This record gives sequence, structure tokens and C-alpha cells, in this order.
Amino acid sequence: MSHFPIPIISDVDFAFPAKLGWLPLLSEVPEKWHVGGFSKQQRFFASLFYVGVVEMGLLPRENVDPKLAWRALQQLCGTYAIPHERKEATFAFLCDQWFHEIRWRPANGVLVPFDDAELEAQYVARAKKKPR
Repeated sequence: MSHFPIPIISDVDFAFPAKLGWLPLLSEVPEKWHVGGFSKQQRFFASLFYVGVVEMGLLPRENVDPKLAWRALQQLCGTYAIPHERKEATFAFLCDQWFHEIRWRPANGVLVPFDDAELEAQYVARAKKKPR
């Protein structure tokens, strides 16, 4: 599967997220990702943006560097350079482009697991084995 290109973001642009020339235009983001939807990716954005996330897991799509993809999504969340509606729609779209499964626990709520129960069980089992 081909996906939207992941940008390489400098430390300066990450710290001061005003240069976002790499983003798709809102007109290039499919309508299903626009504000008002209840996709998992849109709910993840809302948790990140409004209440914070205390735990998360992102499983990247093939040929996606998860660290670079997450860095780009973080830069997008932190910018004031675009309207909120574009930020939300673009985040949901790119999250879907770069990650095939997401899970998270909002700071004020209950864990939202992977959609695939078997994958969730494997992820949890691996996490329990990791030293802290």
C-alpha cells in the first residue's frame, strides 16, 4: 500500500511548528476524515488534544518509520498555523495512512484497544514481558 509521504522534520521546526508545507490541503483529505466523524483516528486526536493520553500503541503500516510518522503527527498537533478543523481532519487521515492499528488510554478514561482482539492480546503479553 502506498501512503502519504512522511516528512523529515528538523528539531527547530518540531519545536516551532509553523512550517507545514508537507501537509495535504484540506481539499485533498477525503471527506470521511473531516470534522464531525467518529472514526477511531478522530477519537484518538480528540483524546490527545483535549485530555491527554497516558498510554498508547501505534502499529505502523508496511514501509512506515513509526518514529518519523509520530513526530510528524506531533508537529501537526502542536501547530497554530492552520485552522483546528484542518488539523483534526489531517491528523485522522495521516494517522490512518501511517498506522494500521492504534490503541490508547486517555488521561481521564478507559483504554481503547486495538480493533483486532488477537493483536491486542499479543501486544499486552509483550508489554508485560518488557522490563520497566
